Amino acid sequence: MKPGLFAAVVVAVFLLGFAVGRTSAQPASPPTPSAAFSPPSMGAANPAPSGMGEMGSPPSTAGISGVIAEVIQVPNYTYLRLTTANGEEWAAVNTTTTAEKGQNVTITSAAIMTNFTSTTLKRTFPTIWFGQLQGAEGAGAGAMAAMAAPSGGGFKPPSSSATAGALAAIQKADGPLGLRVSDVFAERKALSGKSVRVRGMVTKVSAVKGLNYVHVKDGSGTTGTGDDDLTVVTQATVKVDDVVTVEGLVAVDKDLGMGARPVIVEEAKIIGK
Repeated sequence: MKPGLFAAVVVAVFLLGFAVGRTSAQPASPPTPSAAFSPPSMGAANPAPSGMGEMGSPPSTAGISGVIAEVIQVPNYTYLRLTTANGEEWAAVNTTTTAEKGQNVTITSAAIMTNFTSTTLKRTFPTIWFGQLQGAEGAGAGAMAAMAAPSGGGFKPPSSSATAGALAAIQKADGPLGLRVSDVFAERKALSGKSVRVRGMVTKVSAVKGLNYVHVKDGSGTTGTGDDDLTVVTQATVKVDDVVTVEGLVAVDKDLGMGARPVIVEEAKIIGK
């Protein structure tokens, strides 16, 4: 082979090897994703319970929806067993007469509690939602208040339209039986089974099986502790914002379906408005 031709071959081989080396050193380009692929959907599943006996965080959506499979009425509240997209769920709402088996409903302003025990129903719910039945008669406005202890303390109803000034103007009921709401709470053990007379403003009424469960306030007690809100059970008809004088028998640690209440007044009569 001629010297000039041999040199040309050597240079060509060298250049070819250099080009191949550069090409193999380049990182591989990531594969183009298939047009048919889509990431998994993050559905509006209910948040997991936060722990035994604790209230979970309310969902960011409107609430929990499902078809009513069972309705259980107890004083002041209605239990609903729902068939939802995530399986069976229990919910508790303010007493309603509009909920019927087979209805598709939504529970709004909902919060979840685990291992909640109802002594009236003699059962413990692994999880149960507390809220309002959307569009239900008497559901009221605003979110449900925070629930009490997981042993079955229940939950408090929304506050009424009564103002602090109107409550402060309410005088104690006349006569030897006359007591303030906070007095009934403070002296409940000694008053158990005895008659009392209380004057106050009606802040909530729930009708169940011929009885009215009436919440009465008179400005005494401390908001948030429960001793400012007395439940009175009566057959009489009253409405929210009425100022009434009631007389009835004191019952201690009575369960009305959402856990035992420290004190209520039963068999009450309205003796003045």
